[in-house]
Amino acid sequence: MATIKEIAIAAGVSVGTVDRIIHKRGRYSPQTALKVERIMKDLDYTPNIHARGLKNTRSHRFVAIIPEPSQDNGYWALVTEGIMKGSRELSSFGAELTLYHYDRFSFETLQKRLEQIVEQSFEGLLIAPTFHDEVQRFLSDHDIPVMFIDSDIEGIKTKISYMGQDSYKSGVLSAKLMSLLIRGIEIPKILIVHPPGENIHHQERIKGFSEYLSSARQSVVITELSVSNDSLIVDYSPLDQFDGIFVANSYVYEIAEQLTAGLLGAEKVALIGYDLIPSGKESINDGRIDFIITQEPQAQGYQGILTLYNSIVLSREVEETIHTPLTIITKENLEEYIY
Repeated sequence: MATIKEIAIAAGVSVGTVDRIIHKRGRYSPQTALKVERIMKDLDYTPNIHARGLKNTRSHRFVAIIPEPSQDNGYWALVTEGIMKGSRELSSFGAELTLYHYDRFSFETLQKRLEQIVEQSFEGLLIAPTFHDEVQRFLSDHDIPVMFIDSDIEGIKTKISYMGQDSYKSGVLSAKLMSLLIRGIEIPKILIVHPPGENIHHQERIKGFSEYLSSARQSVVITELSVSNDSLIVDYSPLDQFDGIFVANSYVYEIAEQLTAGLLGAEKVALIGYDLIPSGKESINDGRIDFIITQEPQAQGYQGILTLYNSIVLSREVEETIHTPLTIITKENLEEYIY
């Protein structure tokens, strides 16, 4: 008699997809189910009734794939913390989670993780898809129920939900805050820093920031700087020529390090960025960073894995898009939010 793996190969799907179809749980397309069931019949596959009973009592398995915890100034360590908190809570309900990390500047490392999970039996995937095009192609070829955090991918038929910021609106919010900081300057000079690595939600933040600021101010000079992931230390000596600097992620802390104490007086440069991380407390407290927009990284990880479980195991309806709050952090309320 054929094995589940042989059926998966013949159908061109993952072992996990065949497992979900056999035991009628989780998500899969009707077309895929018909194809798998036809192959099962052709190969004379009959599920073992006793084994099936054991199968239904075992843990529900999930997989999470996110960038390395140390990257983006420890931002992903906070996401990891949230995921593991949710996993611990769900373990008492029979849920098991395998967590993989990858280098967000290297698609090869992400591809290796994706190849690892294809032959595994699991019911759902939680992923932060920093390489949008490549992840979209992978998911289009595999019937894997998926929960996105941090950034979204449209057009994935097996997508359960996306949890994260409305990136464009967060950029608009940052521009409104910047407008307050540069009020009174006749022709303000603004620097927009594109952080290392390609990420569509960074681009959306910058788009929202640029469009609002350009429309709100009759006269403004905007300069853009792209920083590559292999040259994190660059010459920032011209920073003091700008009236304001906007950074689209936690790279704002790298910029803050270049703003010396001498710039904190009359020549203070307005600085706005993202992500509240433990090591960034000093640069917010001393005023180098004026505003931080937090993405609630721990909540994304925690609520993300719970949403995956609720949808697949409990068959609860979940919203297709779950936006996290646009929380503004400054030195006056820092102690209320510091992790």
